[in-house]
Amino acid sequence: MKFNQKTIHAITLCMKLTKHDLMSLNDLSKEMKVSKVYLEQVARPLKNANIITATLGPKGGYQLLLKAEDISIIKIVQLFEPLLFDKTQIDETIHHQSILKTILEPVDQLLHNFFQSLSLQDLLNNQQTDSFMFYI
Repeated sequence: MKFNQKTIHAITLCMKLTKHDLMSLNDLSKEMKVSKVYLEQVARPLKNANIITATLGPKGGYQLLLKAEDISIIKIVQLFEPLLFDKTQIDETIHHQSILKTILEPVDQLLHNFFQSLSLQDLLNNQQTDSFMFYI
């Protein structure tokens, strides 16, 4: 599976916002090493989907509207990867219907269930366990 970079940056943006009450576009841009213009393009769909909010002004910035455990990754992925969840349209032949029912529908359901069950908090928890360093 391949995600476009906006999906990766959108998830990363949300992960960064869990650590701050309010984070400026400038600070996010520096931390994520992406331009402010690009980051605004990533943030806009998240804002429209009520995942984040933006406060204008010199002390403004972005913040999450929900707790990390209440943000399902599917909400973010669907914004930036709409084709991932599109249903395959195939002919009505018996062979094609067999392919649809045996392969495509179960895989679609597994994919949907996986992303639905994964929260932003799960990613943060996994990030914390992956960050240990071992010295020999």
